Amino acid sequence: MKWNKLLTVLSCTSFFWACAELEIEGISGGEDEISSSSEMESGDSEKSSSSQKSEFSLSKSSSSKKDSGKEAGVSSSSEKSLSSSSALRDDAKSSSSAIPKEWSWEVPQSARLNPEIKYDTMIDPRDNHVYKIVKIAPEGKNYSQVWMAENLNYADSVKTPSLKGSNWCYNDDEKNCKVGGRYYTWAAAIDSVALANDPKEPLNCGYGKTCALNHGIQGICPDGWHLPTIDEWGKLSVALGNAGVAGDSLKALTGWNYAGTADNNGTDKYGFAALPTGRRISATRWEKVGSDVYFWSSTEQNASDARYSNINNIYTKFYIYQNYKYYGQSVRCVKGEPVAASSSSSAKSSSSSAVSSSSEAESSSSLIASKSWDWDIPKEDYFNPNIKYDTMIDPRDKQVYRIVKIAPEGKDYSQVWMAENLNYADTAQMPILKKQSWCYHDDEKYCKVSGRYYTWMAAIDSAALAADTANPLVCGYGKECGLARSVQGVCPDGWHLPTRHELGKLIVALGNSEIAGRNLKSLSGWGPSAEGRGIDAYGFTALPVGRRLESGSYQKVSTDNYFWSTSEYTEYEAEYMNMNNIYTKAYMYRGSKYNGQNVRCVKN
Repeated sequence: MKWNKLLTVLSCTSFFWACAELEIEGISGGEDEISSSSEMESGDSEKSSSSQKSEFSLSKSSSSKKDSGKEAGVSSSSEKSLSSSSALRDDAKSSSSAIPKEWSWEVPQSARLNPEIKYDTMIDPRDNHVYKIVKIAPEGKNYSQVWMAENLNYADSVKTPSLKGSNWCYNDDEKNCKVGGRYYTWAAAIDSVALANDPKEPLNCGYGKTCALNHGIQGICPDGWHLPTIDEWGKLSVALGNAGVAGDSLKALTGWNYAGTADNNGTDKYGFAALPTGRRISATRWEKVGSDVYFWSSTEQNASDARYSNINNIYTKFYIYQNYKYYGQSVRCVKGEPVAASSSSSAKSSSSSAVSSSSEAESSSSLIASKSWDWDIPKEDYFNPNIKYDTMIDPRDKQVYRIVKIAPEGKDYSQVWMAENLNYADTAQMPILKKQSWCYHDDEKYCKVSGRYYTWMAAIDSAALAADTANPLVCGYGKECGLARSVQGVCPDGWHLPTRHELGKLIVALGNSEIAGRNLKSLSGWGPSAEGRGIDAYGFTALPVGRRLESGSYQKVSTDNYFWSTSEYTEYEAEYMNMNNIYTKAYMYRGSKYNGQNVRCVKN
């Protein structure tokens, strides 16, 4: 009984709310984590976003979830935030000492709110559900926006047919929705039925359908509110410091399971009160409850994936990823009608300098025949003429590769990398390559330019790992083996497939995640954008050859590249590095193990 009384008091005084930033996805894990101040992109996740696309207002259909002609009611607003993270944590200890520090569905959502924040309320006119809301306006930042301070819990599939069979409570128990809100598919979050019936601008969106949705929409949110775009998540994270620290400000004071670091619970500095509700992967499986939270954006990535923000219980960071549209994830609505996107620069940190040789490298690019991608240009023409490359012969097929030592001045980093993508395909010597490596459009001439596209199983040589007598691992799609260490994989003897940590160290050595992409990309082939093209400062010569999707189609050729790491994320996903032709950044994401992506080997 004492516990119930305590919760009643807390529910009257505390509520909080979540914020996110969009920059390069941070590298997570261990001491090799990327620590640069900006690690997320305003658009990827798992998968990469090639751009922060401009948003425009979408006219709402008369059939879209309007139960009332009025905007959802909001009480008078006020906000209070603490000035320091330590003050928040200290106060949390004294005011909520009886509340479990780790996750429990038995603890009411209200008990997780920040008692130092004064929340307002909003009534959803569709079902009269009352939500806590909060205005986030960090001092000294050009940002002021009202967000919901708890996850959406709307489920009327009669008024909103998109919800039928596409939203859930954890373990299908309604009482859990009162704690964590509902889990929605992306189609439900965007209200795909309303979009399809919009008389002015009908869009056919959903899993397996590409509708190129990249602008603001009301979606499943109440009237007067909307589902945030990936740009809006990015602006929020920038306003909260950057991607490296925004997660800490967004996480609730309690509820995040301990994971070996002091950064599991947050400071909830502005009352966003993000809770680690995980997500629904399938009808029988929930993922990362107690450790992660996933918030949908309105932004589509491709036919199978959409963009979302993520926070975990290991780091202070805020991540942007993309993944399957049919996953069940949380929704946070933001106040106001959807508006056109501002310049993407608003979600990016400025990077005034890259490397001292940048002007020389850019002037040298005039020697190359085309500044846009062209399969008819030999790979040799994309190499930086100001770099002296060495060569390596693969003893398995006698193929000659250019290699380069990357050792930036003043950095504690020196490593030899292949300067071109691997193009090894002998299925007799390596059976795992059969039907798991490809040339673009199955034409061998393209492999001479871009190298091959490998599944993650082929890249790690899963057959060899399974047959390892000392440490056998059964890795593959649908098989989780926990692989995070270095393995030779498909690389030649004396070389290995990089881990995510090795890719992270490379990014850090090249300045930080904000500018590393520019230093890694080739001088030409990336198009005319000043920020999108590279300076190839150290001879890595990354080319925009895109990737092969599980469906057999090719994605983002001429705009992006994708390099596998050894690091597994789940039984269905593994981690990789990505660059695009919009930004100077380098990103770390995760995606389907069946995607065909490039391999760059690093010398032992």
